[in-house]
Amino acid sequence: MFLIPLVLGSLSILFPFISAILLMMYAGKSVTISIQTPLRAMGSFFVVPLGMLLFFATPDSLLPICDSVFGVGIPVLLFLATLARLHRTSSAFAISVLALIIYGMWRGYYFQDLLLSSFSEVMAQAQATLPQYMNTEVMKQPLSMWKILMPAMWTITQICSMFVGLILFHKQVGLSFRWSELRFPVYYNLAILVVLPLYFVSGQELWFINAIASLAVLPILQGVGILVYYLTRLLSNRLILGVSLFIILINLMSYIFIMLLGFADIWLNLRKLEIGGSPA
Repeated sequence: MFLIPLVLGSLSILFPFISAILLMMYAGKSVTISIQTPLRAMGSFFVVPLGMLLFFATPDSLLPICDSVFGVGIPVLLFLATLARLHRTSSAFAISVLALIIYGMWRGYYFQDLLLSSFSEVMAQAQATLPQYMNTEVMKQPLSMWKILMPAMWTITQICSMFVGLILFHKQVGLSFRWSELRFPVYYNLAILVVLPLYFVSGQELWFINAIASLAVLPILQGVGILVYYLTRLLSNRLILGVSLFIILINLMSYIFIMLLGFADIWLNLRKLEIGGSPA
């Protein structure tokens, strides 16, 4: 119980994406203790990051330490604590994702200079290695968008790792995970509505874009679930179903429709599912 979270806490300083997946798997493997006493189950996870913060912290090491604590440990801890209270996996996941988004936006603001400096260094190295490729118009626009969306890109990556962890958590616990039955609670849409006024605040356009992009992940996941739900009723052949989904998902413009579909379903419950996901 002590050793595995301790190792994952050390790993999360370098690899927060992988650590979030493994920590969710560990939580599912030891689900009885994890839900009854979440802090006891994963308290040792914080030993190495907090020890580094107290004794070895430098300006350069502060970012990975914060990513470990607030980008991995706290979201998983919130997931377990909320699951113990609500007994619904999707509801608990939505809470942990909201905490992750709040940290992701703070991370982008507080470490803005460091992140921009790192971005510039990577681009300079890429420019020196592949000058002809980097100077093309095809690359300039995506790179400028990447620079604008840096806070959201990191946050979305961590949300995806938590989602993979959620699927594996279900498997470890022995619960079935059906994407076609995925549904998040109504209060998640309220968080999106709270962020919308930022659009009208001068100088906050960057944070509005990043916050909306991060918040859009769960409605997109639910929208994909709706597609799976209805396509399985229209197409009995798994190969044709897979090809149809692939064609839809490789079209970037389709994600706007999928997001709106998921957003509407959070309110309207088009599939008439029980709110909050699998009971645990």
